[in-house]
Amino acid sequence: MKRNSRFSIIRERCEKYPNDWVIAKLGNLLERVRMPVKVIANCEYQEIGIRSHGKGLFYKEPIKGSDLGNKSVFWIEADCLIINIVFAWEQAVAITTAREKGMIASHRFPMWKSKGNIELNYLLKFFLTPFGKNLLELASPGGAGRNKTLGQDEFNKILVCIPSNIEEQQKIVKIFTTWDKAIELKEKLILEKKNQKKWLMQNLLTGKKRLSSFTDEWQEVRLGDVFKFEGGLSASRNELHMDEGICYLHYGDIHKSNKLCIDVVALRIDCEKFADRLRKIF
Repeated sequence: MKRNSRFSIIRERCEKYPNDWVIAKLGNLLERVRMPVKVIANCEYQEIGIRSHGKGLFYKEPIKGSDLGNKSVFWIEADCLIINIVFAWEQAVAITTAREKGMIASHRFPMWKSKGNIELNYLLKFFLTPFGKNLLELASPGGAGRNKTLGQDEFNKILVCIPSNIEEQQKIVKIFTTWDKAIELKEKLILEKKNQKKWLMQNLLTGKKRLSSFTDEWQEVRLGDVFKFEGGLSASRNELHMDEGICYLHYGDIHKSNKLCIDVVALRIDCEKFADRLRKIF
């Protein structure tokens, strides 16, 4: 390979990988899958799409064969690497499952099966790395957006450095999958806690729920009776923090916000930093 080859960077990078890893063209690892659909006008079909940035597949609304017109469509096969060639450079890649079998996709969504020496989920994880994204961009010549279409010949020529033992590839995928599940669980727990906090704010701050040790009636007061409004101090939001200090409300927090409550914990200014300006007010 010439030094100035578009893919010479792969060989240079692979020099840093373990000695028992191998450099291979994708065309030697993957086999193209093509099963054209003989569209029947009065039959119903469901197309799939691929979200960018590795966000997975989505399903379009069912459509009649007569509405497909002359569009070339293909049956989805399970356990295939599938790519949206228009947005490959944006990591629109995924793996099909048995759930998608029987659905269809246009010619813009080519599929490949493994020839037996590559774990497809390993390859998917690889394409979701910055380096993998760069390779998809190299294989997608053209301008921005829809003009950057993945060249399938270029795709087959992409060189990847992979563990020679497919069991090592599968083990790596298993580790990533375990971490993905742990992260997903954490995100669900965080969302649940946020919803719990929202429920508490909606109920405790409105009196719908009372703390057991408090039974006094709530009072309706004017802000002017409990606050002393002074002008003359201007602070940017970058100067606010969550430490101790004086509560600082922006004009927009009161007059230009539709929030039910304002989190004043995060709206405080450093008394020492603004001491001179504060003395002029108080």
